Amino acid sequence: MGALYQHNVSEYIQTYNLKNYVETGTGAGDCLRYAVQFDFKKLKSVEIYPQVYDRIKNGFSDSRVELFLGNSYELMEQMVKNLEGNTLFFLDAHFPGADFHFETYTSTKDYDTRLPLEREVRTLNSVRDLSNDVIIIDDLRVYEDNNYSDGNWSLRSQAGGDGIQFIYEIFEKTHRIERDLRFQGFLIIKPK
Repeated sequence: MGALYQHNVSEYIQTYNLKNYVETGTGAGDCLRYAVQFDFKKLKSVEIYPQVYDRIKNGFSDSRVELFLGNSYELMEQMVKNLEGNTLFFLDAHFPGADFHFETYTSTKDYDTRLPLEREVRTLNSVRDLSNDVIIIDDLRVYEDNNYSDGNWSLRSQAGGDGIQFIYEIFEKTHRIERDLRFQGFLIIKPK
């Protein structure tokens, strides 16, 4: 599990004129708490697991923050429809409830709910011009093996994804796609 603070958010904001922050997989709210420190106009986060959402929903009194309960790819259009300006996306939704021991990594049989990344990105691409946005995908080792500092994930063949070719299909013409092998891996997608 990675975290937003492991990235130079200030540099991204300045370089790409980022105005908003959107994340999937609120979890304990750590990344959102970190993002609130910056001068984003709007911050939005979605969590699918009700028990996790209930734990954090009252923890954000900042009027810029909007929390959503539900499936990230089903709510993505609603989350981004009123966003004006360049946005930082931190995509970290997967394995509903597993990090909090409510479920196992293989409990959710529906692939798109267990690993919503492709549906999230395809939805975003269909409803928003992403050409000036920055996208950070957390836990890259869920999707592919590599030399991550935390090692490869032993359950990837059972519960994980089958590569990230769809990322190149969507972004390679408009963005630079970089792998960051620290921790469990990040894919950082920045405008060219």
